[in-house]
Amino acid sequence: MPRFERTLTEAVHTPITPVFSTNNIGTLKRVVESGLGWGFLPLHSVQKQLRMGRLACVDIQDFAYTMNIMMYSSRSADIQPAAEVLYRALQTQNAA
Repeated sequence: MPRFERTLTEAVHTPITPVFSTNNIGTLKRVVESGLGWGFLPLHSVQKQLRMGRLACVDIQDFAYTMNIMMYSSRSADIQPAAEVLYRALQTQNAA
């Protein structure tokens, strides 16, 4: 995913180093769904989890990629607001 990481780094103006990386979307969805972290996933792969209320998404503005990608986290009341704040902080960290 070098192209995605490069595009994301340009959007948030700071490099983001993944702690966990896999080519298996199902594994990544389970990691995020269980509350162990957050991740960037294609919308088409998590629509069921969003409808069922197991995942929440953070809208990524000014980020153009070949497929609709958002940042996802567990819908937990503890994690969802923190994920939103984290992304906004990343986005503004080096923008100035």
